[in-house]
Amino acid sequence: MMIEYDHDKMDVYLAGRLKRKHAKLLEQLKKKTKFSENELLTLTVLFYKINEIGPINRRLFRVILHNCLDITDATLLDRIFIAVDTSSDNFIDMSEFICGLSIFLRGSLKEKIEYCFSVFDVVGEGRISRDQMNQLLKNCIVHTSSSEEAEESAKDLVDHLLKHSDKDNDGRMSLEDFSSIVTVEPLLLEALGTCLPTREAADAFQVIFNRNSS
Repeated sequence: MMIEYDHDKMDVYLAGRLKRKHAKLLEQLKKKTKFSENELLTLTVLFYKINEIGPINRRLFRVILHNCLDITDATLLDRIFIAVDTSSDNFIDMSEFICGLSIFLRGSLKEKIEYCFSVFDVVGEGRISRDQMNQLLKNCIVHTSSSEEAEESAKDLVDHLLKHSDKDNDGRMSLEDFSSIVTVEPLLLEALGTCLPTREAADAFQVIFNRNSS
């Protein structure tokens, strides 16, 4: 799927119509996200154009993550969808789309910690077990290592994570545990898998929609 960002005359008309139609929601999103009014309007037009292809389901969301944000970890794409789909209706609506992009592109460390933890919390219990962490890491490492090397590397990193975060020694990592270690070592934010765009991809995407927002 190719997404065109350049605005033509029809886009100007469309932007005006969407601004009137979604005025209340855009005002709410201005308070909830890190985007300006013009940026929000540009993203609203983008969302509308994507929806002309079809509602943003899991399959289409994967395409967007691949093409626009260079997020390609196949083992986590469904988990990312679930984290962004806060209404749990199996579709990404406009508010979820824009709020998700706000975290991806301009989220604070706290916002990114909460988002990444929700992606890694596969069972949804609010705690990530040692076995779950091992599995997530093996899925990431196995692409560049043998199965045996991946298992050993995963075990070493899980031991490090739990040693420095698991204060109650229950062998599981809570959001509080995860936040405590990532706050000290921000590079561990995506220790269990890649679920945020690279800096290059984020910058490239923002350059394009900022140009259309001016």
